[in-house]
Amino acid sequence: MRKDDEVTAVASMSQWTGGLAIAGAIGFVMVVTVLHLLQPGYDSVHQLLSELALGANGWAMLPAFFLIAASTFSLALGIGQIQRAPWLQGVLTVAALGFLGAGIFPLGRASEWHIALIAIAFVAVVLAMYLVPSAVPAQFGGKITAVSWCLAGGTALGVLLGHSLLPIGVGQRIAAACVVSWLCFAGIGLRRG
Repeated sequence: MRKDDEVTAVASMSQWTGGLAIAGAIGFVMVVTVLHLLQPGYDSVHQLLSELALGANGWAMLPAFFLIAASTFSLALGIGQIQRAPWLQGVLTVAALGFLGAGIFPLGRASEWHIALIAIAFVAVVLAMYLVPSAVPAQFGGKITAVSWCLAGGTALGVLLGHSLLPIGVGQRIAAACVVSWLCFAGIGLRRG
């Protein structure tokens, strides 16, 4: 393969994985939003997102978790295409497996596993948010560092506040919004690359 062909192939793969990261994150939000509307009596202020699995349409949380796992894993693949970053790729893969496992082991049937896997996924994503500007500086460095680190801080703050000052549902939604925003942000970065 010629050098030009290799560059084109890497750019194409980067755009594809970036698009998949964006689509998976948006798909997660869409599924969760529909479940909010379909579950009677669900209180988004005081209930966790995972509690949507306890309703009549709770089976839809598996595709929701699959979508956010696919989004996260797509970033790992895309970053691997543009630059060797094994620590970052490993952390993103752990996050993706945590999200996928949380869907396979839903709240209510395997609550302990679900809670542990969600915690692992969130910690791994926050670590990835911190690492991405230095691990892939050409793609995500510079001013983008502030965005990634602010979203990492917002995720951690949302979790902390949800376990102290804010109702848990509000805190978790702040954290989840930061994670979804970062997945889209990183996906856009890959697509531009």
